[in-house]
Amino acid sequence: MLIPYGTDAPIYHLPFATVGMIVLNAVVSFAAWAATGGGWCIATDELGQTVWIIEEMILQYGHGLRPWQWITSNFLHGDILHLLGNMFCLWGFGLVTEGKVGWWRFLTIYFGIGVAQCAFEQTLMLGASPGGSLGASSIIYGLLAMSMVWAPQNDMNCVFLFFFRPIVFDASLYAIATVALLIQIGTGWLVGLAITSQALHLMGAAAGFSVGIFMLKKDMVDCEGWDLFSVWSGGKTTDLFEEDDAAAALLRESHDKLMTGASNSPSVQSAPDEPFPGSERWTAPDLQPTIELDSAELTALRSAVAVADPARAFTLFEQLADDPLNWPLPEKELVQTITLFHKQGLWNESIPAMATYLANFSERDTKVRLKLAHVLMDAARRPRQALAVLEKLNAPLLSEKESGMLQKLIDRAQEAMADAASEPPTEDW
Repeated sequence: MLIPYGTDAPIYHLPFATVGMIVLNAVVSFAAWAATGGGWCIATDELGQTVWIIEEMILQYGHGLRPWQWITSNFLHGDILHLLGNMFCLWGFGLVTEGKVGWWRFLTIYFGIGVAQCAFEQTLMLGASPGGSLGASSIIYGLLAMSMVWAPQNDMNCVFLFFFRPIVFDASLYAIATVALLIQIGTGWLVGLAITSQALHLMGAAAGFSVGIFMLKKDMVDCEGWDLFSVWSGGKTTDLFEEDDAAAALLRESHDKLMTGASNSPSVQSAPDEPFPGSERWTAPDLQPTIELDSAELTALRSAVAVADPARAFTLFEQLADDPLNWPLPEKELVQTITLFHKQGLWNESIPAMATYLANFSERDTKVRLKLAHVLMDAARRPRQALAVLEKLNAPLLSEKESGMLQKLIDRAQEAMADAASEPPTEDW
């Protein structure tokens, strides 16, 4: 049994609806088990009307179309292992999908996949002999496929119970989805062409994959350049704030050549207005070295980053920044700190760090402002502050993609201002 319990995918909304669906599935299943004497042997009518009601909730074959069963059958499960396996996976993949789109869109997706798959299945089995199906597996495979489309490179933290021995591991959502779907395809091929559980799982996955692509193409979900198609096309597969390695190498090479030429020149060069991107120290030739950071302080900051402790890392950065003699400040470590906040889902905690970046650096100003506005909107619920952050962007200099993100954020912020509760005073970021 696979038990996904956490993820490093960006989560902008708490999983209220996911928890609600888990509770509802458990309540309905346990109630049905109690009504049928703890099992699904309900061929006889020994329990009378109660048994008939439970039978009418299962997705039945060969009895015509019964639309209510397209909903009710998704909340019934055959036994406790069936329920537990589905609910563990619902938590993991619901965490990713609801975390990106919010509770009401998640519920629309959840019931939409369930109803569509059950309607299609029951239609296919109109002329079949009596039988039926039940369970939320098709919906869960749909959520798995959507997670793969929206966050393929993000990891899922998992426990796999192998003969009751737990194996803890992390794997990308792309890898988990690929293995799960290949298993269903392989076992389905061995069984043959029939309406089996494998076929039902693949139906749900196909529905989720289609919905995931549709929402992505219609800008109904923000994957920040980490979606499946960006990965396939060789697009951005690094953090939002990380420079492209090739571009950074080229800039450093140009910088080295410039410095070499400057050192051979008899004239004295003045220091640039800001440090070279990616460098930690810069010393102008023929001039006294700039006062550098205390090595112990910088080592402590880097150690905090290395052990993935962004709160301590940011505290140490602030201590460095409080001393005006510390120049230049370590931009790279601050960017890494912000990245750690985001990877750990500490969105509100990242806001002061991004504001500090904007106050001290300009190399990644556009990216940081767009990300900060996004976090202010979705995590802090501060649309006015988000607009204030976005107003300082030089719109004519933005790329086409950045312009699209800017307009989308402005529209959302303006719309949210009408319903927003009172905000703290707007700060000059």
